[in-house]
Amino acid sequence: SGAAVLDGGRDDPWELYCLLPGDEALTDLDEQFRSAKRAGIAPQCCEPVSGTCVRRTSDSNDDCIAGKSKKKRTPVITPFNYSAAAAFCASKSLVLCDKSCK
Repeated sequence: SGAAVLDGGRDDPWELYCLLPGDEALTDLDEQFRSAKRAGIAPQCCEPVSGTCVRRTSDSNDDCIAGKSKKKRTPVITPFNYSAAAAFCASKSLVLCDKSCK
């Protein structure tokens, strides 16, 4: 089985892509799978017990997990592949979310 890449910018997210074995290095999606013209895969970490989404590591928007994304403007999000996203979340005592955190 794989891991879903969700459209994180929607209240009713849908699966954009399914990461399968062999996709371990993938950090962005081909144009046919993109949403809002953003190619990068950004992790969304969650509290392991409650499932509460954690979008930043402090109260500041400057500390967004993947960086700040501003539709075609810099700065853009930091590229993450699946293992880097999982490791990042784990380093914060969190887990990858299985839902969109919009």
